[in-house]
Amino acid sequence: MGSPLLLHSRGCVKVKAAQSLLVASESFGVKLGSKSVISLGISKVIMLPTWAVMCIITLIWVLIGGVTPFVIPNGPNKGVYQTMAVTTAVCCWLHWFITYMSQLNPLIGPQLSNGQIFMMGWAWDLVD
Repeated sequence: MGSPLLLHSRGCVKVKAAQSLLVASESFGVKLGSKSVISLGISKVIMLPTWAVMCIITLIWVLIGGVTPFVIPNGPNKGVYQTMAVTTAVCCWLHWFITYMSQLNPLIGPQLSNGQIFMMGWAWDLVD
């Protein structure tokens, strides 16, 4: 494995002192590698499966859209406010759903030039 890199305003510079950065990042709970776990204070961040995320967020928006109409006070425009609250919940959920699905299966990937690919290979010690 190659030496760690630090980004500089003039380009990528190989620096052996970046090991102190690695030690500092591990002291905050960030483990760099294939099995990375990020802990923020006491709790740890856990990656949930796609179906679980979709169920949780959908349940939140169903609760918002289902409970909000019943807490709106009586008045001459109560029906309009209820409709507006449910429509807002549906639109917010739909916006989240479309954004989440587009990130799961992007239509296009990053457009890299040959120089950028060469630089990445050099930085990761894949190219001599």
